[in-house]
Amino acid sequence: MQQLQIHKQDADLTQRKFDKNQGFISKLKKMLLDQKFKDIIYILESNDGFIIMNLQQFIKQVLPEQFKQINYQSFRRQLNYYGFKCLNKEKNSVEYVNKQFNIHSETQIKKIIKQNSEVNYFETSFNQLEELRLNQLILHKQIEEIKILQEKIMKNTQNNTIVIFLQISLEIFTILNQK
Repeated sequence: MQQLQIHKQDADLTQRKFDKNQGFISKLKKMLLDQKFKDIIYILESNDGFIIMNLQQFIKQVLPEQFKQINYQSFRRQLNYYGFKCLNKEKNSVEYVNKQFNIHSETQIKKIIKQNSEVNYFETSFNQLEELRLNQLILHKQIEEIKILQEKIMKNTQNNTIVIFLQISLEIFTILNQK
């Protein structure tokens, strides 16, 4: 009898964990399918992720309404816990993908569970490092573009200085020749 009670408690605990896990995923699915937010966030054609097209609007409008919070870092952390990866982050947009996630497949969605927080800590740290590396590459490319523009400006400035010098010299020569 006591063993049966222990198994029932284990089953109840498992069900509570499943319900808690599905809470975030259910809210995410509801948010993604809500047409009210189609200009802010949309589902990828592959159905395995989404793009937040306007991060500021997402934080101000969508998060408080759908998740009762305004802390984007918490939302991002939850996505990491559920296996979503940040693939592309630009100025005001970000893309998240999870190969196990399919917005139109209830079976696939039910397979997504919150990962062990210790493993997730390292995975989150790795994702953050990867994001930093990507941002570093973008910055490096921008710096190179700025250097090229700087060189062009310097050449134009030198050329303009030479042209101005020649014009002044010509004017002086013309004035001297008139006398």
